[in-house]
Amino acid sequence: MDIWGSQSNSRNTLVWVDRLITITKLQNTFYLKAFSLDSSEFTKYVAQCRKKLFKYVERKGYTTENPKLLLEFIDELGDDFDIFVSDKIRQEIEDFNPYIPSFKPRRLKFDNSYFEKFPPKGDYQIEDVKRMASYGRMINACKMGLGKTYETIQAVNQLFILNLADRILIVTIPSTLYNWKFELLQFSDLFTEDDILIVTEKNRQVFYENSIPKIVICSYNTFKLCSDYCYKQNNNGKVKLYRKPQIDFSKWGNNRILICDEVHTIKNMTTRWTQILHYQKKYFDFRYGLSGTPAPNGVHELYSIVKFIDDDLIEKSYQDFLPTIGNVGTKFSKYALASIDEVKAKKFYDRINPYMIRRFLRDHIDLPQVYRKNIYIELTGIQKQIYQSVVNDSLTSVKEEKCVILYKDLQMKFPYILQSLSDPLLIKDKILELKILKNIKFEDCVKVQTMDTLLSDLFSEDSKRKIIVWGIHPETLDRLGERYKKYKPIVIHGSNTPKGEEKNEWRHKQIQEFKKNDSQMLIANPSVLGTGVNISFVNAIVHYDRDFNYTVNEQSDGRMERIGLNEEATIYNLIIANSLEIHLQKALENKKMVDELFLSTGYLSQNKVKDIFNPN
Repeated sequence: MDIWGSQSNSRNTLVWVDRLITITKLQNTFYLKAFSLDSSEFTKYVAQCRKKLFKYVERKGYTTENPKLLLEFIDELGDDFDIFVSDKIRQEIEDFNPYIPSFKPRRLKFDNSYFEKFPPKGDYQIEDVKRMASYGRMINACKMGLGKTYETIQAVNQLFILNLADRILIVTIPSTLYNWKFELLQFSDLFTEDDILIVTEKNRQVFYENSIPKIVICSYNTFKLCSDYCYKQNNNGKVKLYRKPQIDFSKWGNNRILICDEVHTIKNMTTRWTQILHYQKKYFDFRYGLSGTPAPNGVHELYSIVKFIDDDLIEKSYQDFLPTIGNVGTKFSKYALASIDEVKAKKFYDRINPYMIRRFLRDHIDLPQVYRKNIYIELTGIQKQIYQSVVNDSLTSVKEEKCVILYKDLQMKFPYILQSLSDPLLIKDKILELKILKNIKFEDCVKVQTMDTLLSDLFSEDSKRKIIVWGIHPETLDRLGERYKKYKPIVIHGSNTPKGEEKNEWRHKQIQEFKKNDSQMLIANPSVLGTGVNISFVNAIVHYDRDFNYTVNEQSDGRMERIGLNEEATIYNLIIANSLEIHLQKALENKKMVDELFLSTGYLSQNKVKDIFNPN
């Protein structure tokens, strides 16, 4: 038992309190502590604390970086325990703000003449530019087509004019390296070609030279290779592996800008390039992250991105961060989202909202309608037999645990299952025991037959139209190119760059050829070509088969739905009915719903969650 003293009528009154849980403060840290609990109650208390991911400090109690979580927790305990928190402690916690950015917004005198030299698409871009320059750190999460690159370059222009910046490092994906150089020269007169250096694996030694141009552009992988090296050192007779950053960015001048394009690339804190970027970011006062899909697999992926912008905007550890968002987006299942905490979701959104620009295309730009049409196809004949055989083979070959098929083992079989739906020839040499595969031909595929009819209809409507066909597998793309020769197709995938050609330059040339010449069809892998490419001159896209990656799909389709689209367009998804593709299509739709709702409003209600997972 514990004795708690209180004042009553100027006299001390002793009150005996059982099962007491309270919050104390020691050296500016708040602790959750329990007294006089029996063994079952104490076990329950500890289990609840661990579930909330509180840290235990011996003889002091449980704590967390954000004491408001302690207060929320203790208020939720209800009648199970005796609760006491002094008014003073409660007020201190209520007033506590652990998320004070280290980099304060500045009042800047903008040179508005640059908006006349390089006119924006709308007033919203001027607002975004001034916000990015003033705040100095920002996640630009505008959807594709709204001009994230333009806004970033204009913000950079303002910082250079005001002598607030000396050097820029742009880290991006390989396909956009040359596009960044092109747009910098297009939207700024402060830089020449000599001021811009594209660093690849072949010339990465320039990172270590004393003479660095104003702007350096490289891929995430090149940045990792240049910033990280390993060496072995004997320590007490043992050989250990060490990692140490190579580049000394402190020699890049006093004011440095770091731009991470397609910043969702660093969403995973365990990847080496993410870890290196988080280490090196301290050398850059100005930091910008650009992505139309900053959290493609759930809101929890914002942790690394927000931390990149400013460590003080987010919890120190991922484990401390998760309780602040409840179950929002940690898993895309109806069970995870069913217990969503709307209050926590909104609080997190309000916290990061000043440092995130989120706009949707059609809120600012009047564009022709883009329709999305799912074409459901029934498997028939020999292909139906193949699919059923592959599924049965997959189910019988995976491990089971207590009569439950392990998802991780089944996931390894997904490629075979999906390949059997779009192009069974892909598995002909991989699953030899299925004799039925020996008789299959490409034209037997129901998707090919559907493609024949669809293309015939589309070109009969407009014989001069240009169409893009997105697909995944190089062999299938080559077979489609051969089948539709009459449309003079251009085929681009990860393994057909001619020898002696730089792949990104060659792909850029192919796109220009497709745009200008009499080719009517581009057949390509969206992962290879879905970013950094403007295809607004196309009015029809066909997804032959899908990369069920939300980011890849959003970006590949978004390249068409942007400024420059001058007529109505349609995106066709070929989906095999009553198959795995149905479930994966639903998963993509769920991710899109969570992304657009939460990141635009911070609000995801129970009813909306039910709508997301309602099959009807």
